[in-house]
Amino acid sequence: MDINIDTDIDNGLDTEIDTEIDTDIDYLFETIDTDLTKFMKSQWREQLFHQKPSQSGVNFLLLPMSKAKATKILGICPRTLERWTEVAQLVPQYRLILLRMKAFAQEKRLRAPLMTTYQVWVVGKIGELFGDIVQGIDKKPLVEAIIEANKGEYTRANFEQEQLRFTSHGLGEIHHVE
Repeated sequence: MDINIDTDIDNGLDTEIDTEIDTDIDYLFETIDTDLTKFMKSQWREQLFHQKPSQSGVNFLLLPMSKAKATKILGICPRTLERWTEVAQLVPQYRLILLRMKAFAQEKRLRAPLMTTYQVWVVGKIGELFGDIVQGIDKKPLVEAIIEANKGEYTRANFEQEQLRFTSHGLGEIHHVE
């Protein structure tokens, strides 16, 4: 079979190929996310809530972190973090903090917006949802629907309660996030 590039492109072959490539790329990223979710650190909360105290005495939970540090805490790759943060934007408090962090980064001429500990917590919880869904299912729309129906589980107050449970249990004392 001869393929005439000019004629076949005019007939939509390029669109068909682009669609196939896009579908293959989406499937590849879904597979990668699925595979990486299996390896998301199960101890991510411990790493998030038990960071080294700051030298200045400021509560480390109030200090922002880079996306690189967030990926290290969660044990995921940057692409997976990016996909999960897209879903996290469905949470109103997350989205508000994201806008503030972007504005701060722009104002201070930072290379990239920073993440708060609360944002990493939301993304980690979303990652757990991705991990709970069996392979072979288009996970993102399902996770988005779960987030939409349960936005109240991703509040700053719930984050602070979980932080209190971890720090009071692990250290035998209570530290409150201001």
